[in-house]
Parts: sequence; structure tokens; C-alpha cells
Amino acid sequence: MKTTLIGQGLTKLNHFSIIKDFFNEAEGKIIISSAYANSKAIRALSNHFKMTSLDITFFLGVRNGVTSKQALQEIIKTKANLYTIDTGKISVIYHPKNYFFYNEKLAKIVIGSANLTEGGLTRNIETGVLIEVDRSQEEDEKFLQELISLYDRLRMDFSNNVIKIETNEDIEMYYNNGIIEDENNRIFQEYGNSKQGSVKNTTPMKLFYEPIGVYKQQKKKVDIHKRVVLTIDSQLKTEYLTKLWETKPLTRRDLSIPASKGSHPTGSMLLKKGNSDIDQQTYFRQEAFADLPWVRSDSTHDYLEFATLECTIVTNGVSRGEYKLTIKNDTRTDTKSYRQKQATATLLWGEAREVISDEALLDAILRLYRVRGTNNFVMEFSN
Repeated sequence: MKTTLIGQGLTKLNHFSIIKDFFNEAEGKIIISSAYANSKAIRALSNHFKMTSLDITFFLGVRNGVTSKQALQEIIKTKANLYTIDTGKISVIYHPKNYFFYNEKLAKIVIGSANLTEGGLTRNIETGVLIEVDRSQEEDEKFLQELISLYDRLRMDFSNNVIKIETNEDIEMYYNNGIIEDENNRIFQEYGNSKQGSVKNTTPMKLFYEPIGVYKQQKKKVDIHKRVVLTIDSQLKTEYLTKLWETKPLTRRDLSIPASKGSHPTGSMLLKKGNSDIDQQTYFRQEAFADLPWVRSDSTHDYLEFATLECTIVTNGVSRGEYKLTIKNDTRTDTKSYRQKQATATLLWGEAREVISDEALLDAILRLYRVRGTNNFVMEFSN
């Protein structure tokens, strides 16, 4: 058994150059296993798919906020087999990154950190090991069989979670159920170029980087009220989001759900302390939303300030779209409610009522996040 370290980004050797060489073999099988996948990486490999008679199988993670419908669509255009692994939980994801080729005589195996994305294969700093196996050697063969058996067991033991995808209809069903993403409608972009924060003072690292190709893809115009699919997992929260506030279990009044026939909900929610250690009279105006443009647009109530909150609403792990919500703040300090230390800020649901006025969300917790480096926010409702 021979091993070679892949120090992508720090050396000239990258994952893409190794993986594409697998396709030079005349016969055998290739297994590609990755947590995340996007279409650019698949298209970079697709010419190799078309020119080979090798048996190719993909095992890709879904319900992770990254793997896209475009990536799956690119794969089913080829002869490759495609299996997706849906753990059924946003807190637990399929995370292996293994790429291997084998035939009757030998095997070449890459195990490391690189996902099936352009960044993972070429641009990011990644580490991996290329293992070259001689199948005539007992220990080498044992290692290969153990690796292959992992994928056999995955399919057999978790048949409800490991699903073979064969048609575009399968892919659209996944998308509509919030299990995969749309690359044309990303909510989380790369915020590293933000002018805010310490990032602007950091000199970019000069790394070895070999582009895997230039592919132009037309962006579709997206209606902000169209359902947007996004799963928020702990990794995305850690990397992109700052938690600002958390409510107590939500009530009918909070969610603008009528208490009875003929009743008329206010269409708003008072921004109270909730489960957060804050001063509910000052926090939202002076801290959470301090950077928003505030105006006094009500001439008959000039003590009221208003701001627009650009926000993605997520219910039980799936994004329901982007909305512009209104925040209203009462600046008066001489009222009875103020002296009683009641909350002064109110959230007006507006068109978002069609999403949040759902009895399934009663007793859910609402958590408010800011997307770092921006004035964009995420409201996550979870039971």
C-alpha cells in the first residue's frame, strides 16, 4: 500500500487532478462520496463521464443547506448511479468525502476533507490522502473490502434514507420538500468580501489554485415571495449567523392566528424579552436593529419610528422565502406602559402572515439571527 499526502492549496497537488485520472483506466468502478455537491464540480467531471465505460456511483448528502438540484440534474444526464443520503435530521448530516477507483488488480482511494464542489476540489485549503492498493496483497485487499462494504451496508441498512435518484421529477420533489438547494437562489453568499469587520484588514492567502473550468449559467429572476429552499444546520449558523434574540413559546396572538371565527388578529407581534437576557425597551432599537434606517413617517403620531427588516423566514428547517417586514418603535418615555417597563418595539408581519399564521407553529420558538457583515436577517421557527 502506497500513500501520498494531498496538501491542496499549499502544494500543487489538488483533488481534482487526482480524481480525473481515475477515468483513464480501461475498466473498473468509481465511487464518489461527498457531503456537499454543486453543479460546477459535476460539469468539470462530466466530459470524463461521457468518455468512459467505467461503472460510476455517487453517494451525496442532502438536507444540509448546500447540495443543489443543479448538481443532481447534471449527474442524471450521465450514465452514473446516484444515491442521496437524507438522515432526516438537520442536526445530523452525511459527511464523508471519499473518492475511489478499483478494478480486479488495484485500487486508488482518496480520503480527506474535500467536498464535491469547485472549492473542495481545487480552490480551498484541503487535506487528503491518496492510497494506492495492490489487491494481490492480503492487507491491502482487506482494507479495500472494508471500505466497499460500508457503502453496501449503507444501502441495505438504511433503505428509507438512501434513495436512488433517477429522474428530474425526483429532484423537483426533493427541492419542493426542502431537501436540496437552488444555486440560482442562494441566501447565504460568501460574505468574506464585506467591508465591515476585521475581514477587510486580512491579506488574502496566496495559494496554489488551478481553475477547473469556466462555466456560464444564466441566473433566473426570482420572486422574493416564491418558496425558497434552504436548510439551516449548525455549521451554517456557526459560520454565517449571529444569534440576536429568542422568544418564549409562541401564542396565537404572536402568530396572528384568529382565536375564533369573527376575531381579527393584529397582524403584529410585540418584541418582548422572551428567553433572552435583554432590556426589551431599548434592545431592538438601540442594538439589534440600530444599523437600519429609521424614519418617522406617521405625521399624526410623530413619536413612532419605522424601519424595514429584510428577512428570510425559516420554519422547521426549511426556508419559506424572503420578506420585507416593518419594525415600529414607540419613542415615548412618559407613558404608563413605559413606566411599567413594557416593550416598545413591534414587528408587523405584513405579507409574511401567510407563512407564519400556521397552527403548526403554536408553541414554537422563534430565533432571530443576523447574517454576518450585512443588514439581512433570518427568523427561524422551530418546534
